[in-house]
Amino acid sequence: MPPWFTSQTTDNLIHTMNDIRTHPSSPDLWDRYASLPAGPRLVLGLKSLAFVSTGKTVFLECLTRAGLRGPDGKVWASRSVNAVLDALLAAGLLTEDLACQPALLHSVSVDAVASAQGALLVGAVRGAFPTRRNTPYYSYGQQFDCDALLRLIRLAIYTNDEAGFTANRDLHDKECAPHRAADLLALVFRDTTLAVDWLASRHPAIQLALLDAKLSVFLRSGVPGPDLPALIAHYRAQQDREGFAAVRRVLPQYDLLAGRLDEVRRWIARIEDATDVTRLALEGAVAFLEGRNAAAIQHYRDALKLHRKQVGKRKLFLEGVHGLLFLMALLRANDAGLQAEIQAGLDATLSNPSPYAGGFLAVQALLWLVQGGETKARALLGPLRAKMPAEPLSAACIALAEHAVDAGFSRAHRADLAARFEQLKDQLPLIARIHAEILAEMAEAPGPYKAYLTATGLGLGVAFTQLIQTRQPWERALASLDAFLGSGTSKADAGKAPRKAKRLVWFVDPETEHVEAVEQSAKGREGWTDGRPVAMKRLHERDPRLDYLTEQDRAALRGLRKETEGWYGEETYAFDTARTIPALIGHPA
Repeated sequence: MPPWFTSQTTDNLIHTMNDIRTHPSSPDLWDRYASLPAGPRLVLGLKSLAFVSTGKTVFLECLTRAGLRGPDGKVWASRSVNAVLDALLAAGLLTEDLACQPALLHSVSVDAVASAQGALLVGAVRGAFPTRRNTPYYSYGQQFDCDALLRLIRLAIYTNDEAGFTANRDLHDKECAPHRAADLLALVFRDTTLAVDWLASRHPAIQLALLDAKLSVFLRSGVPGPDLPALIAHYRAQQDREGFAAVRRVLPQYDLLAGRLDEVRRWIARIEDATDVTRLALEGAVAFLEGRNAAAIQHYRDALKLHRKQVGKRKLFLEGVHGLLFLMALLRANDAGLQAEIQAGLDATLSNPSPYAGGFLAVQALLWLVQGGETKARALLGPLRAKMPAEPLSAACIALAEHAVDAGFSRAHRADLAARFEQLKDQLPLIARIHAEILAEMAEAPGPYKAYLTATGLGLGVAFTQLIQTRQPWERALASLDAFLGSGTSKADAGKAPRKAKRLVWFVDPETEHVEAVEQSAKGREGWTDGRPVAMKRLHERDPRLDYLTEQDRAALRGLRKETEGWYGEETYAFDTARTIPALIGHPA
């Protein structure tokens, strides 16, 4: 054990605390870190830059390969490193898996990079965790380590390495899809308070990425960080500076959900290219909220057409807030001829993971409702309420769908609606208005909600609770029966129709919600074989040989998702039961 590591050092690290809190406060942790001797301070600094938890052996290699030495000038050894790690763990500066405490990560990383040994610490991390892994047993060539890429992206932020940040971010998005570096940065910096002066010292590309991350966390949770108001005010003033034009693409969505339509119009005017996707989408949003529905649909269609052209994919729809507003505009048109367009948009958005999936599924319920499928809509809303998303617009869409299907749902959830309204009324008034519209009809004391709608309704020409034409339950039941009879075939017609040689049958376990599709072949005049499993890939890609699929089969298969998992990017398929099971209601097999 090195001479500088004494029992006195251990006592200083642990203090006199016998019961260390699970989540110590940042000032308390920082005081402990600031009082550390040089050796433990260096170790914790390296831990903060390594970021992702690493084992003791790998960490020792990281120390020694970079030439880092203890304060006594000697090379680090397993015994000395383990002693320091154990002491840091006991002092609450490391988590149970030997990672730097989250509350300290940012501050310690800033301090470590600026220290005398900062360059060596950075070099140690870059050298010890390569982004490519050799995989001789499972595949040819090399595979990317997505954790290592995220580590390098974060390291580039603290070293202010714009080239490294951009290159590794783009490489991550290419090799680790569908996971995006922007989404991961939002998670990494979610609970980190970023000082304006520190952020302003970064390269503009890094500044804007972190601003986007902080806004993303807010817009997906409805809970603003304490640093957000100062950051927004700062970057509003930077928008005309060289390198900061992207601010015009980051802040407009915040202003949109905050109901600041005048600000959104100013953003639109600053985007000089009239065919820009962002500008077209913002024009669509403003037109929708002002009640100019036909213009909104056209703007959004133009934005989607251009987006598809830029990406090079046809099966694509607008994402997030604009995707939801576009679908709302299509529903509001009250045109049965647009229902296929709505369903195509839902299919495209729900084929990939999204924080707005709950909102899109709520729109699916609304579409089923206007099509006469109240039973399916009700069945879908149950799981959505049970797994209510944190993203506030999606949660509001679910509440809206519940209100449209049965006002009794709104009455039963008045307390939840009121709580969500209170959370959002000052920060995101546009979303708060959705809850207020419902409460204005259902609350025992609707006065405050009606007053809020009046105060925040200047310039708005859309009522969210009137997106679709609501009918009495008996009217919807009659329409549902009519739709069922209209889509079926008479016994006489059935007798004439040729019997297909194969069919898809569905097995659903009501307890586990496990769904399985099996292919059966005709047997005799009326019977069928026991069936055999069908490759999920064939079902997902709609193999042309599956020519026996019915419209009901295709509706259920829209809930089949492809995901990429593991180090090696294996493709897996699974049914989104919240969407698939309601689509199977009424299926004859």
